[in-house]
Amino acid sequence: MIIVALKKTGGLVSLAAKQLGCNPQTIYNRVHAFPKIQEAIDEARVELIDLAEQRLKKAVKSDEPWAISLVLKTLGKSRGYVENPSVAVGVNVNDNTVVENVIIHLPDNGR
Repeated sequence: MIIVALKKTGGLVSLAAKQLGCNPQTIYNRVHAFPKIQEAIDEARVELIDLAEQRLKKAVKSDEPWAISLVLKTLGKSRGYVENPSVAVGVNVNDNTVVENVIIHLPDNGR
């Protein structure tokens, strides 16, 4: 019954528990005794990630800046696209001027 409820709710434990009329902790407790329950949760999450990746790909193809940035920061790391918030801040005590030096790390290929 738990596995069926998890499949119906896409692996969302709290919604499955609501359908079954129990506490979400009851399902988590059963996971330890029945590994198939954890497998159902994991399968649903993989499916959700696949769906999200499809939508992300669509957003990249539509030239959405946030999507392009996310892909480069995550999947593009192996090509040198990294987010490195290296910021050096200096304060001039005489006139209370704050100076920020921002260091931008470009990929090895210079793009």
